[in-house]
Amino acid sequence: LVREALRTATEFNMGTLEMPSDYMEAATTYKMLFSVTSRWGLTTVKEVMLTKLNFPAPMVSINGPAQINRRRPDRITLEAVGIPSACANASNNLGYRWIATSGNLNFADFPDIITSASTLAIPPFVLEPDLTNANEFHVYNFTVECFVNTVQGNVPERTASATVTVRIYRSDVYVVYRTVP
Repeated sequence: LVREALRTATEFNMGTLEMPSDYMEAATTYKMLFSVTSRWGLTTVKEVMLTKLNFPAPMVSINGPAQINRRRPDRITLEAVGIPSACANASNNLGYRWIATSGNLNFADFPDIITSASTLAIPPFVLEPDLTNANEFHVYNFTVECFVNTVQGNVPERTASATVTVRIYRSDVYVVYRTVP
């Protein structure tokens, strides 16, 4: 059924692929390679790993591209969208946790940054460019975990996650030259 849904989406040149969850077998991971070619012949390829669990769990994604380029004085806002499980009796009370998985950023050093909401807002000048001059930018990877907020706390095996890469470049430097008459 999954292959049929993919074939139909391709045949009718559909911009969105939607299929019922019962098309996929529970406790199975699917590896899909999507290729989109524009009318001008430009092609982009995206590999998607999709796991259907055998118990109710939320889904999560981060709005925007998988890689973001910013400069040091920029405010960085990352927005996660959690979707509760559509299974019967599944809770829709979702919780979020943001983690800096690379880039040497410790959220404990910045108590004003809220890491337990769907949106992560990082103030200007928190993220730094490469200070060694070895690279043009410094890479930070952020992962958001979305879980069902229960009385017992979150259940790790029922946690969905998504990751985004933020590359921080140096600020532009300008020189203003004036002549005094």
